[in-house]
Amino acid sequence: MRTSSFAMLGGALIGAACSSPRDVSPATSSSSTGGGSLGCAADPALTAQEQQLIALPADTWLDVPSTHFADACKLHPTAGAYATGGCDTIIAAWSGGAWDPVHSQMILWGGGHNDYWGNEVYGFSTKTLTWDLLVPGTPIASVNDLAEVLPDGTPVARHTYDGLSYLTAENRLFAFGGAKAPNGYSTSLTWELDVENKSWRQVDSGHTLPADVDGLYWMGSAYDEAGHGVFMRNESGVYRYDIAAAAWTRLIDAGYPPLYPSWSTTHYRRGVFDSKRRIFFTLGGTTSDGKPDFFAWDTVAEVPVYDAWVTTGGDDIAGGDAPGADYDPVADAIVAWAGGAARALDMSTKRWSTKSAIGAPPKAVDAGTYGRFRYLPRYNVFVLVNRWDEDVHFYKHTAGCGP
Repeated sequence: MRTSSFAMLGGALIGAACSSPRDVSPATSSSSTGGGSLGCAADPALTAQEQQLIALPADTWLDVPSTHFADACKLHPTAGAYATGGCDTIIAAWSGGAWDPVHSQMILWGGGHNDYWGNEVYGFSTKTLTWDLLVPGTPIASVNDLAEVLPDGTPVARHTYDGLSYLTAENRLFAFGGAKAPNGYSTSLTWELDVENKSWRQVDSGHTLPADVDGLYWMGSAYDEAGHGVFMRNESGVYRYDIAAAAWTRLIDAGYPPLYPSWSTTHYRRGVFDSKRRIFFTLGGTTSDGKPDFFAWDTVAEVPVYDAWVTTGGDDIAGGDAPGADYDPVADAIVAWAGGAARALDMSTKRWSTKSAIGAPPKAVDAGTYGRFRYLPRYNVFVLVNRWDEDVHFYKHTAGCGP
């Protein structure tokens, strides 16, 4: 059964978001479409909502009713933060997101430039399927208060693009770059947020991430949990942030061959880390010779391997503007979304296929999806936050449990 606005799974109807688990029977049936037994859904630590995410059939979308981000952000206005837009631009103004597996929540942080000046942070919980204000915004008395670091030591709002990751071992939200309020100028500062203590701190005290003349807008980034680092690619090259050393290193300069001139381009990107092959990919835009900018960096050999990753059937998604994408280790695939049907890249055949569009949002926001489409390993499902006036969606690529 493919679903659009609700799903009857695990013995109960999933409808409007609620603050306490529904009374459902744990799903324990087996799947013939991948992912194996659903016995993991019987874990007593899981809420009914989490059980239903695990129990979704393969290649289906779930629209979770009454989960508009608009309803949450309107409840928590930040004084003086409204510019040409409101908290809708926490999503709409070139902003990303990160999956926090420690607290089982999708984190949003955005705004920036002259769209919105509030720097509050929100989370969507998969335990309750509800939004919560994680960190209140800093009150803004006037535009003169909008320095790169606000008077209370917190970062000014910015378009976050693909500059957000959640560092699982450190239990921190990681953020860098972006177009800051109010002028849209880029920043090369790097930050971490302790969600539990609601406290920001600057890292990379040596400012090893160089200021970029074109701005840190065009980045695709991805967290390498096993390697304790974050990889990033922009028009200037490929970089790695060493979490222990709190410092960035440029691994290859895009101002010289082999990256120059084809791969030295300014496009909105999304980064994906393939944990099986230890390859860092970026999607988004085209190379200078008009081909899809599907870039691949071997993080072990530290060399570009894009010649070995010429894909078929997906030029529109690989070369699109800031698609959502993440690696699915159960299916060994990169799953991407930019409106309508999900797309999946089989890593063995290097061919993209088109999946279900039934129940999916028909169109992505104009400024791009970035990291607001994420794989959630515990449930073997993808979460999507698209528009502020649209429900949160989940996409199940293959049935069953996560890795």
